[in-house]
Amino acid sequence: MSDHNRDPNLEPASGASEPKAELNPSTPHAPRRGRPGQAPTAQDRTRAALRNQLLGGRWSPGDNLPPERSLAEEFGVSRVTLRGALAGLAREGLVRPRQGSGIQVLDPRRHGGPDLFAWLIEQDGADPERSLDLFREILRLRRVLALDVMVRAAERADPLDVARLEAIAAQQAERLHDADAYLAGDEEYQRQLIRISGGEAMELLFNSMQRALLHHRDLTLAFMGSLRAHHRTYALVQRLLNSKHPRRRLALAELALDRVEARGLVRVKRLLSKRGGGSP
Repeated sequence: MSDHNRDPNLEPASGASEPKAELNPSTPHAPRRGRPGQAPTAQDRTRAALRNQLLGGRWSPGDNLPPERSLAEEFGVSRVTLRGALAGLAREGLVRPRQGSGIQVLDPRRHGGPDLFAWLIEQDGADPERSLDLFREILRLRRVLALDVMVRAAERADPLDVARLEAIAAQQAERLHDADAYLAGDEEYQRQLIRISGGEAMELLFNSMQRALLHHRDLTLAFMGSLRAHHRTYALVQRLLNSKHPRRRLALAELALDRVEARGLVRVKRLLSKRGGGSP
C-alpha cells in the first residue's frame, strides 16, 4: 500500500510498554505434552522418544526399524506398548508397517503433516535459529490463511455474525490476567471467523497449526506479548467486518496481523536463545 494512499487511521499506534498477562499458577509456563491433566503414559514416552530419533536422523527414509523385540528392550517397554507407539507414529506419517517386511521409515517431508512442526521445534538439542525458522514458517502459513479468512468473512458476515464476534471480543477483555482463558477465547474467535468465511478445509488446517502453536504455549504467549495490546487487534477485525471497501478490508487485515507480529518474533527469538543457553 503506497504512502499517499494510506489511511492515517490505519497507522499502528506507538506501543508503550505494557505489563504481560499473569499466568494461571495452576498451569506451568512450558510446552504441554501428553493428555491434558495427565502424566504421559509409557506409550506416550516411547512414541516421543522414537519420534525424536526419527526426526533427528537416527534412521534414514527407506530404512527398516530394528525388530520389535530389540526396540522394546532398548526403551524398556513391552511389545504391546511399543506397537501402540509405532501405530501413533504411522498416523503421523513417520513410519509405515509392511506385511512381512517390518516397519519402514518414511520421509516426513513427503508423508508428514503440519502437526510435526511442534515436534521439530522441540527436538533434543534443537538449534535456536532452526527452531525460530520453523516457528516463522508456521506464522507465515498462518498469515496467508488468516488474510484470506478475514477478507472472505467480511464479504459474507451478517449482523448476527458481527455481534457474535463482538461478544467474544468483549469477553476477552475480562481474561487479560488469565492467559489460558485468553488463549481459549482467541481460538474461539478465530474459529468463528473461519466458519463465517465458509472455509471447512481452512478450519482443518487451522487445527494443525493451532496444535503446533499451543504445544509451545510459552513461545505462543511470548509471540503475543501484552494481552492488552493484543486485545486491540479485535477492534481492527471488527472494523474490517463492517467495512464496505475491499481494499480497506485488506489493509485492516494486514494491520491486525502486523500489530501482533511486529515484535512477536523478537520475543520468540529471545526465549529460544535462553532455552538454548545462548545470549538473547
